[in-house]
Amino acid sequence: NSNELQASWTMVRVNDPRRDPASVKSDVSRFCAASGSEAEAALHARVVVASCASAGFLADSLATPTASDALFPLPRHAFTHVFVDEAGQATVPETLVPLRMTSASQTRAVVLAGDPKQLGPVVHAASARALRESLLASAVGTHEAEARGATRSETHHARRRLVKLTRNYRSHADIFGLSSALFYDNALVAAAPAANV
Repeated sequence: NSNELQASWTMVRVNDPRRDPASVKSDVSRFCAASGSEAEAALHARVVVASCASAGFLADSLATPTASDALFPLPRHAFTHVFVDEAGQATVPETLVPLRMTSASQTRAVVLAGDPKQLGPVVHAASARALRESLLASAVGTHEAEARGATRSETHHARRRLVKLTRNYRSHADIFGLSSALFYDNALVAAAPAANV
């Protein structure tokens, strides 16, 4: 029941305030904060779900503007953990929007999840060509370059910054074998039970 959930705010979804509430699926709508109450709901929820764009609206409502930082006001509340899913498909500016709700003193982890070897950001303007590389792809490339020149102990520490999921539970090895060879240095491993694929 929506009222019970709003009383506890275990999880809340923040939608773009311009979105028609009738367009939200019924099984999701019970988690959605009412328009105008997103900031209050987010402050009391253990988990906040938002698109990168909706996170911008939330960041604005949680900000405490001052004269010195009027363009990008500092958050009065920062999240302990920020997960950006499908970060390989987002442009760098899109990915930076939810990161506005982090702080050096309160945020313990920022996780960019996704696959930089799959669909990247879709950018049509030739003048914006630099936006075709996601922050995730850039971070992975930098990490891999550093790891190639690192000592053994430095490499062990660096691995904690990057985790590659190599077990494939969705496809038969014959299906993903070509992409594994072409893009993943044959690192993908078939892990799905034969009966499921």
